Order: sequence, then C-alpha cells, then structure tokens
Amino acid sequence: MIYKLMDDPQQFNAFVQNHPYSHFQKTSMWGEFIQKTEHNPYRMLGFFEHNQLVATAMLLVKKTLLGHFLYVPKGPCVDYQDKKLTNQVLSSLKDYAKKDKAMFITIDPNVLRMERTIDGHEIEGGENNEFVTEYIDQIGFKHHGYTYAYDGSFSNRFTLITKLDQPIESIFKGFSTLRKRSIKKNEKFHLYTLEANRNEIQEFVRLENDLGKTKEVIRHSLSFYEAIYDAFKGHVHFYKTILPMEKYLSVLLEKTKSDNPNEAFSALKHYQEAIELQKTKGNEPVLAVGMIFDDGHVSYGKYYYRDHSIESLSPLDSLLFHAIQQAKQNGHKAFDFLGFGGLTTPHDWDIGYSLYQYKHQWNSTFIEEIGQFEFVLNPTQKKVFELSRKIKRKLQSFFIKFKEMKAFCTEGFFYLLITKEIFRTNTTRSSTTSVITII
Repeated sequence: MIYKLMDDPQQFNAFVQNHPYSHFQKTSMWGEFIQKTEHNPYRMLGFFEHNQLVATAMLLVKKTLLGHFLYVPKGPCVDYQDKKLTNQVLSSLKDYAKKDKAMFITIDPNVLRMERTIDGHEIEGGENNEFVTEYIDQIGFKHHGYTYAYDGSFSNRFTLITKLDQPIESIFKGFSTLRKRSIKKNEKFHLYTLEANRNEIQEFVRLENDLGKTKEVIRHSLSFYEAIYDAFKGHVHFYKTILPMEKYLSVLLEKTKSDNPNEAFSALKHYQEAIELQKTKGNEPVLAVGMIFDDGHVSYGKYYYRDHSIESLSPLDSLLFHAIQQAKQNGHKAFDFLGFGGLTTPHDWDIGYSLYQYKHQWNSTFIEEIGQFEFVLNPTQKKVFELSRKIKRKLQSFFIKFKEMKAFCTEGFFYLLITKEIFRTNTTRSSTTSVITII
C-alpha cells in the first residue's frame, strides 16, 4: 500500500460518498469550510493498492502555540470490518504524522459499538463491533474509553437516526404521539417549509441569535453560514418554516365560534396575540430554520432553531418532518439528528438529556459509536495542550454564564424599580379608595 496527498476533490469526494462508512465530515467540502472559518488548512490523503483508491482520510491541521496536531473527523473512510486493510491505513497515518512532526493525531471512527434499544439497553444477539476498538488500540491509537455526555472529545459518539427504509406513512406512524399531533396541528394552520437561498441565510442568524439570548448556545455569524453554503455546493440545505398569518388568523377566527367555551376562549387569545405579532413580523414570519447536510446516503440535521413568538405551535416539528420527507425522496437511507449525551435518564451534568428527550420521538434508532482514539508523538506537548484546552472550555463557560447573569441582574434591576413604583402607587391609592391589584 502507498499513501499520498490528493489534489482532486471530485475523485476524493466520490469515493467517500459511495463508501459504506461515508460521512459529510469526511469530504473535502468539510475541510474547505473549516479552512475558511478557522484558518487552518486541510489535506486529502488517499491510500492506494495497485493504483486503485481503497481508503481516504480528511486531515484537518490544527495549529496551536505549541505546534500542530492532526484530526481525522469520523476517522478514515475505510472498511473497518477488513482488519488487514484498516491496519495498513492506520499504520500509514501514524507514519504520516511522524513525518509531519505533529504533536498527535486523533480519529473518531463512525463505527457502531453495539446495537441498543431506544432507551439505551443492549440488544441481546445484536451487532457488536467492540473488536474494532480492540484492534485499533493494538495498532497504537489509544482509546479514550466509552465515555458519556460531552466530555471534551472532538466529536460526540452518540446520535439518534430515523431509518428511511419504509414508506413515509409508516415512518410517520412511528413518531411519538406528541410529534404526530404537533405536525397535524401545524398543517391545520397552514405552516409550510421552503428551502432558502444564500441571500436568505440572515433569517438563520436572526433566530440563532434570539435563541442565544435565552439559552447557553454558541452564536455564529452570517459569514459562518455563508462559508458552509459555499463549501458544500448543493450538499447543504437551509430550510425555513413559514406561518401565513392571514390563513392562521382565519382558522383562529373560525375556532372562536366553537360551542366549546374553552376552545373559543383559547382561540380568541391566540387571535389577539397573532394580530400583535403580525404588526411586528409581517404576514409571513419565519418561525423555524434548519441546516441539513447530505453525503448522498444520509441527511444530517446539524443546526436547527425556532422562534418562540407563538408557543402554541411547534414549527420546528414541521421543518424536520419536511427534511425527513426530502431525504426519503432523495433516496437517502437515514436522517441523522447528530448528537446527544448518550444518557436516557436525567443527570445534572449531562446537558444532552434534553436533546435525547426530543430526538428520540422521531421513530429513532439509538446509535453508539466506538469513540475517540489518539496516537501521541509528543506526550509533553500533548499534556500542555489538553490543560490549555480545559482552561479555555472553563473560561468560555464562565463568560456565557456571566453574560446570562448580567442580563438577569439587569432585568432584575428594572423589575425591582417597576415593582417599587407599583407598590408606591398602590399604597397611595389604597389610602383614599382601594388597592389596585396588578396580575
């Protein structure tokens, strides 16, 4: 076997997209995006036998003050069931890292560890690939262990996928009652989903920024998403879910005439809210956005957000169902919801449990991959790097929490002022007439 750097993205990507272990992060498109946003180069490494391409590796070169390391997202594109071929590829990667004078090289192969039920229990007699973990470790790539939650690894080893090997009607029947009810409700109110073009990505940024005000999320710039759009050239889709206000108001107005007083009152309340929303956001507000990658076989929901202006609707459900339908129409075998902490019961330290709560309701299959491996060439530099990375993560978390606390304190200050004024007003009025109660 020989290995060499490739300069033909088309040949490289064609191999990846037609491979059983394909993934969108294994393509040159992902490397191009990382290069544009992080200003670190990427390399396309090909492995050949008798002049035939038999494996690939997307190498991300990560520069630090100490030197650089190499990261192969989702591992090399190789048949991991072929032990001999995998050994040759990984040994070649070690050799390349040595020649490149890298501090270390990291891989996290998208290889299923074992089959599990949706609630995380091992399926007796199901597929088990722990032998792959063992022989990769023996080759010299040290395994990080079967860790849970967000432990600082470069990639999460847990995800939930919706298999698309059935008619869409059967897939829909497998959704949770809550998700089915929500999608049907959205249809009654005429929500619809379209694919946005490059000039409409600002809606994506707006909704992400709105979410970032209330939740601990990393907000991205317009240039970040434009870089993704440009790099993936038709292999990324920006969807937006729209609420046609006139139709929505018409349905609500009809519901106010219901013989059920509770239904009529609720419809009137939502009608009044919608009128106010229409004044600020127009006749067709975007209530959800989602960015979906595809590698020709699988669709991946990387980022998706919703507007909370109308809490009675769940526009994200409509968007994701549309994305699943599109993936099915395009002949994809699965829709990947991309990540959660791996735990199916709540834990204070696992921020991924809420993701599990939502994602497992989509007729999903529990996927646990084998995790992260490293071949270290300079242990001292590696230890210093890990320490600095740990400190950086803590500082990021601190500043996010500080920002949230600052906002909370600001809001609390104004709340105290308002409360003081209300109390003063009420006290004054109570001495002459009666106390005004404000709810």
